[in-house]
Amino acid sequence: MAETDHDPGTPEPTDSSSSSAPSSEGGAEGAKPRRARRRVAHNMQTGLMLSRTFSVWGKNIGPFSLLALVISIPNYLWERYVASDPDPGLVVGIAGAMLNWIVPMLVAATICHAVFQQLAGRPGGIGESIQVMLTRLPNVLGTSVVAALVTAAGYAALIIPGIIIGLMLFVAIPAAVVEKPGVLGALNRSAELTKGNRLAIFVLTILVGVLVMIPSVALALVFDADGIAFTVAVALLGALVSSFSAVLQTVVYHDLRAGREGLDVQELADVFA
Repeated sequence: MAETDHDPGTPEPTDSSSSSAPSSEGGAEGAKPRRARRRVAHNMQTGLMLSRTFSVWGKNIGPFSLLALVISIPNYLWERYVASDPDPGLVVGIAGAMLNWIVPMLVAATICHAVFQQLAGRPGGIGESIQVMLTRLPNVLGTSVVAALVTAAGYAALIIPGIIIGLMLFVAIPAAVVEKPGVLGALNRSAELTKGNRLAIFVLTILVGVLVMIPSVALALVFDADGIAFTVAVALLGALVSSFSAVLQTVVYHDLRAGREGLDVQELADVFA
């Protein structure tokens, strides 16, 4: 009876150890598909991100471009002021360059919320996106200014460092809007997310640059550069390009976080709730 009582107990530790072994193996097997999915996402991300960008932008081309046009008005006014002055000076030139950098970042910060709502299949108006951006405005402005200065310093050095820094900070504005980590936190976060993916981002920017070049050359051939029609056409094209770039930055940020951290778009969109 003692042996009989002991025998049923004997397999129990054996069963528990054997059951734990498959679970650990199952965990290892579960980890492999996750790594595989990241590799697949990385290989596909250039085409996937460009496709998503066109999809989201195409569905919202009107409101996004109008928003970009309105936000860019100070930039257009500044450019006309500078054009009317034959010798604007160094300070005016630097201020104009800063505006050229900061205004698109403000567009990106405003459109960021709307893009996440679109990706998540949720309704999200431009008015709500503007409210979200205004609550994060100090952080966005600080991130924009520091990113502009750091990138400009890189270009002033040997151009190539400026390109690298620009790629590192490509998603700094979406990071500032979504995660609110502070100015330096947003820059560091962007550098962290883009690590290992900067070549793909570089390819994206080249493709977008080629796409923009085609209508730009067409405008120069069709319109008189000193005419009002050319000015209006350039402003409209600028709004289209600015809104598209804003969507691209947000889509890239989303895909990088989804690939690295396994977050889906619903979880990311919930930060605005």
